[in-house]
Amino acid sequence: MASSSTLTSMAPSPILHEAQENPVLSPLNAFLSGKRPLSGGELIALLKIDPKLNELYSLSAGVGEGYSVEEHIHMVLDSFAKEFAVQPEVRAILERANLSQEQFMLFLALHDIGKGRAVKEIRYATPERKELELKYTQEEVRRACKGWNLETLIPVFEALLADDSIGDLMKTREPSEADIQITAQSIETGARASNLRTEDFLDLKILFHKVDAASYGFVRTRFFKHDQKEFVALGKESMPKYIGYSDANEAKAAQLKSALGISSQATASSQETKLTDGEFLSLFKVLV
Repeated sequence: MASSSTLTSMAPSPILHEAQENPVLSPLNAFLSGKRPLSGGELIALLKIDPKLNELYSLSAGVGEGYSVEEHIHMVLDSFAKEFAVQPEVRAILERANLSQEQFMLFLALHDIGKGRAVKEIRYATPERKELELKYTQEEVRRACKGWNLETLIPVFEALLADDSIGDLMKTREPSEADIQITAQSIETGARASNLRTEDFLDLKILFHKVDAASYGFVRTRFFKHDQKEFVALGKESMPKYIGYSDANEAKAAQLKSALGISSQATASSQETKLTDGEFLSLFKVLV
């Protein structure tokens, strides 16, 4: 495994299309091919060689905990590596989405990269700021992936970042049929855009939200199932081990699956263990 000191010692350079001039491309390809394992912190250090990304990582994430974008993303990556990637059902979800664990880690390393830029423009958490966060993040993900010759990843990455439909549904205490249908339409749109089956895109979208949410201690300890006796290190924080989402949120996910025509029997017949469905509660959405 490459040390973080080795990564950070490389001088910053813009992302370029030419592989020989791009200091990120060779080590990134080695990581994505499984030849060069990187921790979450080391992956961020590699991406920070690009000066634009370096600047964006340093900005405030605009959350109550006071994290920078880098600190938040570091915790998300650690949560994925330590609590999700080890689960067979998570590996199955990524396989059905045609993503390797390394490719999903790259997505997570960029998933909030435009957040700080939006926070600079709109200080308080509002729907307008959330739209800007998604817009700026999509723009930066597109730029970076094109610079790294990873255009094939852009459709699924952009589809995951197109909206916060799962979170919007989960912050509704008692969603109406209309709420469920709006979310279902969003999932179907994302599935078409990413060229994935609806059920596979939904699983991937839920996985993304679970990993993201699990990085917030306040949310984890108050709204998720967790182990009060076992702790994990996420970035510079220590948190009780993540177990799963509340039964209430799992029920909402079941409603959504029903609206999408995804039956539990069909899921079982695939002979693959699926990740437990569940998402955010409203307090999480207010905080972030």
